[in-house]
Amino acid sequence: AQVTLPNFGKSFDLSVFLLAVLVVALVKTYWISPKPATKKTSTHLPAQNMKLVTLKFTQSFGMDSMTCKVKGVLPPGVFYGMLGGEYPVCGNTDPSSPTHCELLMLSHPP
Repeated sequence: AQVTLPNFGKSFDLSVFLLAVLVVALVKTYWISPKPATKKTSTHLPAQNMKLVTLKFTQSFGMDSMTCKVKGVLPPGVFYGMLGGEYPVCGNTDPSSPTHCELLMLSHPP
């Protein structure tokens, strides 16, 4: 649709005018919107090598697991790691002793 303004003496498309108004509104909305928070740093501990002192295979509830004692202190709670650099395991630290844990294999060795 053509729009003619009496003061300007020129005609223009109404759709172009509405598009310009929309763009200006979007830009102003972007400028006043809150900025995203800064990137959070990771809360997990870095990977570390632990030496096994003892390793005992057990079976409970039909699942093979291993209880072990390590030289050093394990992180509290549940952790993931590699046994011997080859086998992925999920571990749970014993709350009463940070050097003891139970390991479950995440894959079956060949």
